[in-house]
Order: sequence, then structure tokens, then C-alpha cells
Amino acid sequence: MVIQGLPQRSLEVGDTLTLVATAINNAGDTIPDPGIVWIIVDSDTGQLGFTLDSLTGLVTGLAPGEGRVRPRLPDVFTLALIDISVTPAPDSVAAAGGQQITMGANDSASTAMAVAVFDLTTDSSTAVALPEKLVQFYVIDPPPGSSGAAGIYLTTSESGQQGKEQHQIAVRTDQQGEAQAVVKRIADSALPDSAVVDATVVTAVGDTVTGSPVRFVVLFGAD
Repeated sequence: MVIQGLPQRSLEVGDTLTLVATAINNAGDTIPDPGIVWIIVDSDTGQLGFTLDSLTGLVTGLAPGEGRVRPRLPDVFTLALIDISVTPAPDSVAAAGGQQITMGANDSASTAMAVAVFDLTTDSSTAVALPEKLVQFYVIDPPPGSSGAAGIYLTTSESGQQGKEQHQIAVRTDQQGEAQAVVKRIADSALPDSAVVDATVVTAVGDTVTGSPVRFVVLFGAD
């Protein structure tokens, strides 16, 4: 039995994934339509955060938790296991610092535009900071592609380099649930008076998280 993909899988609450395994005979050939059934191992731990469709391998995240699953064939024993972890879906995003930033005439980059991403529903009494959540920063003014925006780009730090997209960047939150980006100027390029940058978070199923977009205004000092 060969499991396709990694032995560890992660999904957000509300998201789904489908597990796939292939049955191989002694000659190394694939067995067509083998009738694989997926089972939950340690199902009585009380920590499972997901349901499993035994026939299709569809995993649905219901709550933060973890567990192990295994493919099974009649009269075939397999040690193959997949560890499933369900992470909280982000419920809120907010600025983690000032939203109006002034960039001096001699500065090559702005100070950080920082946001924090939270889970508010797993424990209704506590806002839990969420690591490894994706935050999209993007310049909305001057319009990307315009001459006014040509002299700036987004990156993750003062020493960061320009990526494939000049006016947008995706950043994962750190262990404190924060993500940051900076506006960096291109040397010897004309600058606009200001730039407006939005930061947006969506769930794994595409829902926009409350608080999005967080808006930052970067003011450029005169040369």
C-alpha cells in the first residue's frame, strides 16, 4: 500500500482534503479499484478535530485537534499512517502598530506595516494569536503599473529584495501571529507623495476575515 503525499497533513477548521492511496501487488503493479477503506486510528482519544469518509478518504476539519488515519484492504496489513492536524481558522485581523508611517527622504525603506491574526471562537474568552497564516499585502494607490507606483515595491524587511510581484507580497504570520511588510524605494526613482497599502487575510475556504483590509498610509518625505 502506497500513500500519495506527505505522511503529515494539516487543514483549517472548515476546510477539507482528500486522502489517496494506491494498492500494489507483489509484482509491483497497481491493483485497479482495490476497495480501499480509510479508518481512524486512536479514535477514542477525544482530541479528533475532523471527520473521515471511510470510502472516499475525504477529511473535513471541524475543530482544532489531531489524529491518525490509515488505509485498509481486506486481508492486507499496512503500517502506513497519516497524521492529520486541524488548525483554527482565522477570525480577525488587526493592525499591530501604527497605520500611518512617514518615510524620510534618506530612508530606503519604511518601518514595518504589521498585522496580527487571531482565532476568537475556539475559546470565546481568549483571542489566540495564529502562526502560519497567510497575509496578503498589496499597494492600492498609486495604482500598480502606473508611473507613480514605479519607484516603490513591497518586501518583508529593509534588506528584502523585490519579488516576482512589485506591488504585492504574501507573508506568513510568525509564532506571535504577526506578519509584516515594508515599502521599499527603488534607488534614483521618483516617489509619489504617499502610498496606500492594504493587508488582507482569507480563510482556507476563501472567506474574508473580519478586519480585512487593514489599511496603511506611507508618507514620503521630500528629497
